[in-house]
Amino acid sequence: MAHEIMISYSLQDAPIAERVRTYLEDNGFSCWTAGRDVLEGEDFGAATARAIQGCRVMVLVFSSAANTSRQIIRELKLADDANRAVVPLRIEKIVAAGNFAYFLGAAQWVEAIGGPNTEHLQRLDAALRRYVGRGENATAGSQPIAMPTTPNQPLSEHRAGPKTFEPQKKKSERRWVRPRNAYFAWGLGLLLVGGLVWKSGKMAISRQAKPGTAKVNSSDNLKYVWIPPGSFRMGCSDGDADCSADERPAHSVRITRGFWMGQTEVPVAAYRQFYQQTGRVAPTAPPFRQGDNDPAVGVSWHYANAYCGSWASGRLPTEAEWEYAARAGTTTSRYGDLDQIAWHNENSNATTHAVGQKLPNAWGLYDMLGNVWEWCSDWYGAYSASPAIDPQGPASGQQRVGRGASFFYDASFHDANIVRVSVRGGNLPEITDSNLGFRCVRDAMP
Repeated sequence: MAHEIMISYSLQDAPIAERVRTYLEDNGFSCWTAGRDVLEGEDFGAATARAIQGCRVMVLVFSSAANTSRQIIRELKLADDANRAVVPLRIEKIVAAGNFAYFLGAAQWVEAIGGPNTEHLQRLDAALRRYVGRGENATAGSQPIAMPTTPNQPLSEHRAGPKTFEPQKKKSERRWVRPRNAYFAWGLGLLLVGGLVWKSGKMAISRQAKPGTAKVNSSDNLKYVWIPPGSFRMGCSDGDADCSADERPAHSVRITRGFWMGQTEVPVAAYRQFYQQTGRVAPTAPPFRQGDNDPAVGVSWHYANAYCGSWASGRLPTEAEWEYAARAGTTTSRYGDLDQIAWHNENSNATTHAVGQKLPNAWGLYDMLGNVWEWCSDWYGAYSASPAIDPQGPASGQQRVGRGASFFYDASFHDANIVRVSVRGGNLPEITDSNLGFRCVRDAMP
């Protein structure tokens, strides 16, 4: 079913997008969001292309995260090609950069800095009613804003300034082609439109990488693997008797957007380039020898976050993304035989080992279990039993999440039973340790 409004947003802004959708649907609009409307197993790119083709208006939740999203740029390009109007809802005081400046240069912005609150949403409501031809029913108290001269005026035309249209003639004044010619023209038009929609969907599908496809990230020269969107059960695996309280309750999680994840933990050589070229402090040497291909350790959350962000053009994974990628479609406590997939305290000789030496999981990721703990972006906190869509973790906290366990444990983690996909740890973000490293993700790859 086609929707009037397609809401585009970055992964970090999913809660705001859901708030916008709820408000608009409560006020009579039909809306499409990836978090709700991409079905499990459905191709994300093709579903998004169909939503853009079928909508009247795209609402873009515009933030610093959205301002660097290649996925959103692709969505704006599809909207431009389909002559769909775009209304950016700006939630941060930032300026559109690069291609965003091109696509949004003539768009009619709705300001929602620090929000959106009810007033912001009323303004958005009023703007959208003009686009879909319901301006007379605009929400009371909403503020009018300047709009393009027609509800679906193409962005490419609006950039050159408002077009002047001749007044529509009365029905009696219109001149019509002969009916047979009209039917032929209409049929040809439908065939052309259908062909364009099919081609767009086919191109979107072809651009979607296969799970496990690897690419070199030109920013840090490491291989990253494509992780498709999907759903999984997060937390204690069925039948796992070794789970701690913080791994419960198990709950359903949906990852709506695919991402690229580092195929291995960031190795020593790559991290050395980062701290030497950015003037950061070198990590304290661990109490064992390391080679260039061993995972970097002694890295605080802050430094790991900086490496993944400004250096690798990505970010740290969320805890949900990490577990989803580690499971790679499996539902058991491990994705393979422990000794074959992980360096742990019973086979590591109390030291790290070169990354990528054990067997990978089904999506081609190495050392998701063992070798070193891996920082995630989330604050550490208790789970909720409620289903979640692209969870980001608690809004605040004292400790950041670590995942995957390592080659060595303290008195709390005394045996190999801790090396499981659901195991969690928490550490102060400034902490550094000889068994704590990280890997990065990217939302898109050039």
